[in-house]
Amino acid sequence: MKVYLDFDGTMVKHMYPAVGEPNPKAIEVVKSLFSKGWKIHLNTYRADIGFINEALDYINKAKIPLESTFLFKLKPPEWDINKAKKESTLWIDDIAPFIPMKNSMVDWEVIEEQLKMVKIL
Repeated sequence: MKVYLDFDGTMVKHMYPAVGEPNPKAIEVVKSLFSKGWKIHLNTYRADIGFINEALDYINKAKIPLESTFLFKLKPPEWDINKAKKESTLWIDDIAPFIPMKNSMVDWEVIEEQLKMVKIL
């Protein structure tokens, strides 16, 4: 069970290269996924261009255990909660087509509702 987690626009507001304000509910939902046995993999463009440490600092301060961090960004597939459950793989990323968005960021309230609906949470 894997979560490929983006950073800017997903965990925080876009303010690159600075770290933006936290995206409401993001930390809470990611920690809930971890507590259910999901492994968290950081998948961010920051790795491609050398600004990964700021994202890692934020994730560490939030006490989110990471399984791994990719050295380059993997392109997320379109958001499909049923397919994600079937494949035990979640791609939570603001550039994933059809992912719920609010104010130019991933909408974690809707994500949480969908995860509960399919009994992932």
